[in-house]
Amino acid sequence: MAWEQAMELAAETPELDMTLNDHGSVTVRREAENAVDREDLAGEKDW
Repeated sequence: MAWEQAMELAAETPELDMTLNDHGSVTVRREAENAVDREDLAGEKDW
């Protein structure tokens, strides 16, 4: 049951693109993000 919940959450995440493959596996692609725009990164950014 935990796997189904994880898959549902991933499917609802707009940054992720999931593809169910013919042989039963799943391919997940994530949109590239600009690290400067991310609020969840900790630490000083001096670059």
